[in-house]
This record gives sequence, structure tokens and C-alpha cells, in this order.
Amino acid sequence: MNTSLHLSIYTLCYCLVLLCGGCGQQSKEKEASTTATSSQKSTAIHINDGEGKEIAAIDLYPVRIRFDGYTLKAKKGSSGKLKYIDQNGTVIAKIKRDGDEKIKLKTNDGELLWKVKINEEAIKIANNEEMNAAYKVKFKSKGRCKLYQSNEEIGKSLSDNGTFLVESQNRSFRVSGNQERIPGIISFKDIPLSLRLVIMAELSR
Repeated sequence: MNTSLHLSIYTLCYCLVLLCGGCGQQSKEKEASTTATSSQKSTAIHINDGEGKEIAAIDLYPVRIRFDGYTLKAKKGSSGKLKYIDQNGTVIAKIKRDGDEKIKLKTNDGELLWKVKINEEAIKIANNEEMNAAYKVKFKSKGRCKLYQSNEEIGKSLSDNGTFLVESQNRSFRVSGNQERIPGIISFKDIPLSLRLVIMAELSR
């Protein structure tokens, strides 16, 4: 075999090795990408009462809330604003956002239900524009938060064995997920459960 032919065969084999290696790498990358996307789409928050019974679940991709036999879905209306609609087609809340710092939940007619303000230190929730008598989640450290109503401390939430334990006003909850600032909201009993869950969903998106 002459040198030229030998080199040609060697070059062909080398190219085939590179091609096969590249295909394998692309396959692994595609598989990893698919796994990551699937994982993201399955992200959910599960909420249990103190006895371990699930009382609600929030799917985030796409947004769907399940509780007490009801299902709420987030859909954009003709105006482009997000609405939470139950299985009967009733609008439970219409969402108005002002950047990442303010969220308003309104009726379908535009009346204010609850206003949420977010900053680096706390989340505040009130049923009026002036934020009077607001609920508050005050961020501490290492997954810990303190809960307030009208500036009076009413409870706490903390990271515990892979979930978040919420204790407030003689009630307790377990909340899954990685959003350490929102679990305490489930204990704010003056806010209807459906709207507590909507607020938690919006703060998790």
C-alpha cells in the first residue's frame, strides 16, 4: 500500500471517530436538555395541613391551582392581562403587575381584591391601596421568615427536612418547593384560600 493511500485511509478513520463522538455528545446534550425542560415543566408546590393531608397544589408550568375540588387556570385575556379562571369559566382574579415590586389582584370588573408589595426585606399584602393593616412576610436568614398582621407577629416559617414548616395562630402547614419566601402566605386566613394560592403562584413565576 503506498503512502498516499495509507494517509487517506487514516484520515477517513479519524474523521469517522470524530463524527461518532460528536453525535454521541449531541445526543447526550439533547437528552440533558430534554430532562431539564421536563423537570422545569413538572415544578409544583404542594401544601399539606399539620396532619399531612394535602390541601392544595400549584403547578407552575403551566400555571394550574388545585384545591377543595376546584381547579384554577391562568389564562391571558383579550387585553393581554392574566386571569385566573375556575373550571366553570368564572374569573377569580385578574392580575395587574407593576414590574417585580407590585402585584394587584382585581375582580373582573376592576375592583381591588388584594395588593402585594415586594422588596428585599419583606412581602406585604393588603386589601387596600394604602396597605393599611397589611399582612407581612419578613425575610430572615437560612430559609426563615417571620409572619405579621398589622405589625403584630403571628407566626413563622422555616426550612425543615426538605420542606417549609409554617406555624401561625395555632395552625401548621407543610409547603414543598424552593421558594422560601412564600410558604407563610398560606396561613393568612383573612385572605380567601383561592386568592392565597393565586398570590403564591404569582410570586413563584
